[in-house]
Parts: sequence; structure tokens; C-alpha cells
Amino acid sequence: MVIPRRWLALLLVGCLCLTAGCDSLFPGSDPQTSTTSTLQGQLAPGLTAQGVTDVGALTDAHARILQEESYTVTWTNVQRYSNRTVRYQSHGQTRRGSNSTHFYSQTRFPTPPPTFASFSLQRYEYYGKSDTVYQRYTGQNNTTVDVFNRSEAPVAKTFTSREYFYAVLNAFNKSLGFTVTEHPNSSPPRYEVQLTRLERSALVANYHGLETVTNASLTATIDRWGVIHHYQLTYTGQTNNQTVFGSRTVRFTKIGSTQVPQPTWIHNVTTTQSVTGEDDR
Repeated sequence: MVIPRRWLALLLVGCLCLTAGCDSLFPGSDPQTSTTSTLQGQLAPGLTAQGVTDVGALTDAHARILQEESYTVTWTNVQRYSNRTVRYQSHGQTRRGSNSTHFYSQTRFPTPPPTFASFSLQRYEYYGKSDTVYQRYTGQNNTTVDVFNRSEAPVAKTFTSREYFYAVLNAFNKSLGFTVTEHPNSSPPRYEVQLTRLERSALVANYHGLETVTNASLTATIDRWGVIHHYQLTYTGQTNNQTVFGSRTVRFTKIGSTQVPQPTWIHNVTTTQSVTGEDDR
């Protein structure tokens, strides 16, 4: 079973995403629109007590540090209609070795699973080592495994979420509607940043498959070196004349101490399965 590249691209966007409570998808009071902080000066690359001064510096620092370390990243994407019916849901985890030597990634679609050419996808997995990536798709009635060259695998380049962070941060006013507080007893310091004044709603809508987004808020935990350890984006939008409440949560843990065991299904991959490139799919 071959999944076209355009669908794979959509899956990778969803990939970079633990479960948020359902109530968090239904915003309550109006977001703050004033800047408050008891902190002073530069807190992290591109981050001060008054706002995010340089999105590129912050997201580059985040990606650069993670590119050299092992880490585990977990994510959840949830969208619900106003009657709380699930429109889309995915949960996943990636474990990555230091310097990207090897990785294992799994994404699950509890309900409703996406369908591609009559194939109802419930789970997809990637395991990469050396110059080879193994991909495994599991549906209701069958499972397929493909092997291809790592240089042709876009999934191997997306785990830090750098591009997504850059786009979403640029969707907000980075000084108005901005708050920052220091996490108590954090050593070295970590800061909780909240952005609530959405200015470029199309950036959020495009990433999450909506026609429009009317409001959103972003909360992130950032350390002094610029690593974004955790963030949650909540938003309200519309599609097909229906209101959608969404939440995207990402958490980076075990930085520098992640182990990447080989999944058991790799033992069943036959040596006769050919290695392909993305353009052959």
C-alpha cells in the first residue's frame, strides 16, 4: 500500500503533536491583552521580560540544541465540533538518539481514523538507523511495511518542530497580550510564556485544516538556552459552517538520556523488501 506524498505531508504536520483535557478545548473567559511581568532583561535567545523579540533566534536555539542531543517528544492533536464530537485526533511519541543516529516514531489515530484510498489508517510507525528508514502502516484489516533511503525521508527532519514553532509564534503579537513568569524552584530557570493576541490567524488555520480561526492562545515553557520544553496551542475556528475547538500539545523530555530500542516488528522485515526513494512512492 502506497500513500501519496501529499497525504504523507499532512500526516507529518499532525505528527508534530499528551492528551489535553476535553474542557481545555472550550475557551472560557476572554484572553488577557496587557503585558505583565516581574522579570527583567534577557531571559533566553530572542526572549525578554517584555516579549518575544526574535522568533528566529528562539526557534533556532531550540532546534540547534536538540539536534545534538537525544530526546523524547510526545504530542496530541485534538479537534472537536461544538457538540463535542471528535473531528480529528492523534497521539504520538518520537524517541531520537543523539545526533540523529537513530529514531523511533509512532502516531496513533484513536477515532476517527483517516482514510487513504480505502485504507483506514490506525497507526503509523517509523524506525530509522544508519541510512535506512522502515515505515509501518497499520489499518483495520492489514499492515504494510516499506523500507527506503533515509535521505529521502522527510520525517527524519521534522522532530524538533522548529518550523511549526516559528509559524505559530509569528501568528501572535509578541509583546501585547504577552505574559511571562518564572517556574518556582526551577534550576536552571524555566519560564512560562503566554501569548493571547492573535494577529495572523491564517497561519494557525492553514496548519490545522480550517477555513478560519477566530481566536487562539499559546502557552510555552522555555529554558534559559531557548529549548521549548512544552507548549499548548488552543484555538477556535470554522470549517463547512461548523465551529471547531482545537488543542495541540507537545512536550520534550529525557533530553540527553533517551534510549531508542528497536521495535519488535523489525525482526519480521524480510531482506527481500527493496529500499526505495520518496520519488518512487
